[in-house]
Amino acid sequence: MELVITKLERLKKGMCRVWINDEPALRLSEKECEKRGIREDASITQESLAELHLEVLLPMAKKRCLDILLRADQSRKMVRDKLAKDEYPEDVIELALRYAESFHYIDDRRFAENWITQQKEKKSRREITAKLREKGVCDEVIQEAMEESGPSNPGEQIRRLAEKKGFQMDSADKNERDRFLRYLMRKGFSYGEIIEVFQKNILT
Repeated sequence: MELVITKLERLKKGMCRVWINDEPALRLSEKECEKRGIREDASITQESLAELHLEVLLPMAKKRCLDILLRADQSRKMVRDKLAKDEYPEDVIELALRYAESFHYIDDRRFAENWITQQKEKKSRREITAKLREKGVCDEVIQEAMEESGPSNPGEQIRRLAEKKGFQMDSADKNERDRFLRYLMRKGFSYGEIIEVFQKNILT
């Protein structure tokens, strides 16, 4: 199939969105477009497009990966989503991710372990699992990370949440206890875990 550059869309900071066959294909600097003869209504071969991906876009995507991860450790999916938002082609994204993984800059197991360690005294296992799934970590890695981080303490988690919410366990009336119980169940704690804490604080 013939590939035709149908539009060069000017963006901010000297960048262009290159449309090929009426579809957005990639973003390049205006200087790079000029250097490589990329202009509207010009044809481009598959070979030239592949060359652009490897020689121009891939180094940019690798650098973008490192910039993202320097700010904070992130899961593979989180980095992928940011690269996709920057409109890197799918093959370039995958190669950039593999590059970052080869140096363990991206490591979902490490990410999950660190996140669990930070959150396990504030969130239930169910809530932690749900959040890590949202961040693209697979169930197998979550389970392994949970086992590595050791058991959480539901009682301590509930006490921390009570403090955060300003809930006084030793003086709350029945309506306040019921509201707090429903809140904790929405956070993923089991009824048994909650009642055990309530009983220890003479709340039932």
